Amino acid sequence: KKLTQKEKEATNKAFVTITKTPLKKMDEIQLRKSADLALSLSMFDDALRYLNRLIVQTKNTKVVKEVKLEIADVNFDRGALKLSAEGYDEFLRLYPGDKYAEYAQYKGLLSNYYSILDADRDQTATHNTIRLADAFLEKSSVYKQYNEDVKVIRLSCYERLYDHEVVVFDYYMHKESFKAAETRLAALKKSYGPKLPHYEPIVTGK
Repeated sequence: KKLTQKEKEATNKAFVTITKTPLKKMDEIQLRKSADLALSLSMFDDALRYLNRLIVQTKNTKVVKEVKLEIADVNFDRGALKLSAEGYDEFLRLYPGDKYAEYAQYKGLLSNYYSILDADRDQTATHNTIRLADAFLEKSSVYKQYNEDVKVIRLSCYERLYDHEVVVFDYYMHKESFKAAETRLAALKKSYGPKLPHYEPIVTGK
């Protein structure tokens, strides 16, 4: 929640007090409290320092699992999408049957989706998101919460790739490279006609 000025001052005071203890001398309770206070103040870098130290220090495997997912969430919230994608992927590799596996797979997909560039830029992230969406939907008999969102995201990715192909097609047309433009248009119809039926009048030339 958003803190009032008075709450913020109290939280900051508590954070300053507890973090007088050097990082390597903190126990697990101090590390957890320091991370929570830092997160309350949106001090993400500080929070990550304490969370990463907590993983190193604790002998509780449940805590390790929970904090690994929390670190991925913190990176997602601060816009470090590459790191969050890597964190969610690691969580899934380590805990594929965990109750939060669907959540982690969905957030990993979002990390890639939010990295997608404009239609005239490189579309690697778009292709990655489609791959992740397909993998997610393969588990639709098990996963229940995010299936419809993932379908919408995948459709959006197809639309972005279509727009990218149109940019390339227009480039060849402006250069009067008509043979290359014709080849690109044929590929566009073949690749995206079936996936984007609402675009059919455009891709088929009807």
